[in-house]
Amino acid sequence: MRCLDLFAGVGGIRLGMEGAGFHTVFSNDFNKWSRITFDANHSEPKMTFGDVTKIDETTLPEFDVLVGGFPCQAFSSIGARKGFEDKTKGTLFFDMLRIMKHHKPRMALMENVRGLINHEKGETFKTILESLEELGYHVHWKLLKSTTHCNIPQMRTRVFIVSFRDKEDYDRFEFPNEIPLTTSAWDLIELGRKDLDDKLWIRGATLDKIERENGVATLDEGKFYFYRYDRGLNYIRTPDQCPTLVATIGSSQTPFILDSGRLRHLAGRELFRLQGFPEDFILPPEVPHTQIHFQAGNSVTVPLVKRIAEKMMEACEVKRKSRAKAKAV
Repeated sequence: MRCLDLFAGVGGIRLGMEGAGFHTVFSNDFNKWSRITFDANHSEPKMTFGDVTKIDETTLPEFDVLVGGFPCQAFSSIGARKGFEDKTKGTLFFDMLRIMKHHKPRMALMENVRGLINHEKGETFKTILESLEELGYHVHWKLLKSTTHCNIPQMRTRVFIVSFRDKEDYDRFEFPNEIPLTTSAWDLIELGRKDLDDKLWIRGATLDKIERENGVATLDEGKFYFYRYDRGLNYIRTPDQCPTLVATIGSSQTPFILDSGRLRHLAGRELFRLQGFPEDFILPPEVPHTQIHFQAGNSVTVPLVKRIAEKMMEACEVKRKSRAKAKAV
């Protein structure tokens, strides 16, 4: 089945979909650094670089499933007018709907932060679901966590929205069940390396304040730490699971660790392992470490997408096989 990939980033959703047997016919994003990493790792089609709002839907190749983790912008028109175009105009979600309206794909997979569900007191999420239904789609959605659904030790919870044009496909689909977490985050982190980028080490005012208030010698190499100037130092109390990765290195939500007596951020390879990317995924040396950090935090947990995609494929394969059997008879 053919897949159209929007807001592609470095291609995490694409990897998950292709791992389940889908074939990508188009990928789009507008971040120049993501394009470098994407094109280093994916064969044809390479990324179509540019603003999704400028894409002419009539020029796109035919496809069966649309995928994308659209940015959650403010839906300023909620409740003011009727019809999905009015309610979502000015948001990038509208561009997904615009393309779906023209091509009428069999399925769509959308991913977003868990906060989307409660955004604007739930009105944003309600508008999203109603807009898909107005286009004739039947919609499943669920919050899934990487630690509970794909054996990746990152406490990342995201909302996944799966839509089907065919009611029978919809009825056959179910989200993947929970599976045991048997991998520790520390299995994916390399302590004691001598070749790490010098910019990964925490220094300056932040380090001085942590040393003054806590003392680095009192910290533990087996914990993930956060630091906020208004709240001081804190750590995750589930040490074998990494906190949710974020896009901005150095923010108050960015975890850091103690390594050989020094504090540092996670390295690029460690970040991508904690998103379930394959070990041979290329991190181009010309991409700055701040952008590598952004790319990992802004991506998806690949094995989780793959498990969802397998369920989508399974829901559709039942009908395809039954039709093939009927023709044979």
